Amino acid sequence: MRVYLIVSYLILCCSNVSQTFNGTVVGIIDGDTIDVLINKTSMRIRVEGIDCPEKNQDFGSRAKQFTSTFCFGREVVIKKKEFDKYDRMVAMVKLLDGTDLSESLLLEGLAWHYKKYDNSINLAELENLARTQKIGIWSLPNPLHRGVLDILKDVIKMLYNMVNIKQLKKVIIQYEFHWKFYLEKNSFSENT
Repeated sequence: MRVYLIVSYLILCCSNVSQTFNGTVVGIIDGDTIDVLINKTSMRIRVEGIDCPEKNQDFGSRAKQFTSTFCFGREVVIKKKEFDKYDRMVAMVKLLDGTDLSESLLLEGLAWHYKKYDNSINLAELENLARTQKIGIWSLPNPLHRGVLDILKDVIKMLYNMVNIKQLKKVIIQYEFHWKFYLEKNSFSENT
């Protein structure tokens, strides 16, 4: 039995071939991350194509609650795409009736289409529909995606470091000036 579980886990983790599984949702981490029991093994699933607000962002709790209502305790179909850098399986998640979690979250305005990793025209259109209807995150005056916030933080850090580099250069220039002045004043000769 134990060997069966290990082999099942290795097949799920190591294969990059697109695979489809059925499993039961046993945990909701946030709006776009769930735990699914597949072949008696709990797998962390990152929902493909979208990015939900984090818990500390506007609509983060609502996205998590929506995902919980949508699929917690239910059997779902998982279509594996790949594994991300956090060893989560990135996958399409659908109910047995074919209702797609990514599409549903986008329609409710509880997710951004994650264009950096997904080029689905359908998901882009669903995001635009929610945006034009000002639903969920799109009801906010400036619904900035977390990726944009991360870029802004990086720019601020870069500017801060540039200021520090400028200050460092000033210190070096002042140091060089004082050192040259000291040498000229004390004019050391090689014979002393």
